Amino acid sequence: MKKTFEIAKIIHRYLLGEISEEEQFLLDEWVEQSEHHQEMLREFRRMEYLDENILRHRLFDSKKGLRKFEERKRRALRRLRWVRVASVAAVVCCVASVALFLSRRADERKEIARIEAPIVPGGYRAVLVLDNGQHVELSDEAALKVKEKSAVISVEDNHIVYPKEDSIQIEAVNRVFTPRGGEYSLELSDGTNVWLNADSELRYPVRFKGDCREVEITGEAYFEVAKNADRPFVVYADGMKIRVLGTSFNVRAYENEKRQTTLIEGSVEVAYGSQQVKIVPGQQVMLSENRLVVREVNTWIDTGWKNGLFVFEEQPLTEVFRELERWYDVHIFIANEEIKRLKFTSDFPRYEDIDRVLRIIELAACVKCEVRERTIVVRADN
Repeated sequence: MKKTFEIAKIIHRYLLGEISEEEQFLLDEWVEQSEHHQEMLREFRRMEYLDENILRHRLFDSKKGLRKFEERKRRALRRLRWVRVASVAAVVCCVASVALFLSRRADERKEIARIEAPIVPGGYRAVLVLDNGQHVELSDEAALKVKEKSAVISVEDNHIVYPKEDSIQIEAVNRVFTPRGGEYSLELSDGTNVWLNADSELRYPVRFKGDCREVEITGEAYFEVAKNADRPFVVYADGMKIRVLGTSFNVRAYENEKRQTTLIEGSVEVAYGSQQVKIVPGQQVMLSENRLVVREVNTWIDTGWKNGLFVFEEQPLTEVFRELERWYDVHIFIANEEIKRLKFTSDFPRYEDIDRVLRIIELAACVKCEVRERTIVVRADN
């Protein structure tokens, strides 16, 4: 994800003629990686750049832009009544409407591209890694028994279930990871249930031992911890330590993103280095600039994914696109910097068709989304 945005910025500066020698080297290296990259760069070269964009910024009628934005909101509400349309700042939207890049592709070509490279929502996919390194691929509706030493692990209805602790006497560590476009759930040997979001991994012992139940997460997971006052449950998430006795909470610890824990029920204690805070239901603790920050949140936003929904509230479009990238397994290229300042509010099913999702974003945020194989190019809409 990080590399995608870096390349996007370099291509942007290349088209503006402001690329440095170091950036040119990185661009040449990226282009040589595949014919697909070469074709992408050729496409952007064929786009028309607005030489007079500065003048147009000065002459832009903000009142007209505001009326245009409000009309788009009305149309979106009429056509997509189940969507809460974005509360996008009018002035920012007006700026975004001055496109730096204009695609000359006809709508017919766009539809053909979507048919040739269909993009589908994610599904129930994961890989279970046993203590000996064996990989067991799990797909939608998989039903099987997996033997881990003397223990038998059951997989049914997209859910992994371990035998209860008192029935097993082995020492082994397992992992479950989901790819981009995958999700899965499991029940650990102590009765704790865990839901894994896309591009995530959970590491845990088959049988917990000692006075503490410890697991490790990267990515995002929702926990419903089995209560046991004598044995706290501890989640390690990229430097953060989350300690609970029995509760429901969401942990987000994707690489290069702010780590956060959102509490739904019970209480948790979060530690990072020498810092330590406790939160109550409805609160979230976020690691920001190496500091633990507590704030009140709408927990539905952070846990909607577990219930099959995307929920966004005044979310930067860059973060919205990052979620879509993980779930639909695509790359999203933002054509100009102004779009990154826009914010988006909406909720819709995670299993919605990508075309419908993009249409919602187009109407709400004054942008145009063009699908090119498994890359989506987002540009301002004049």
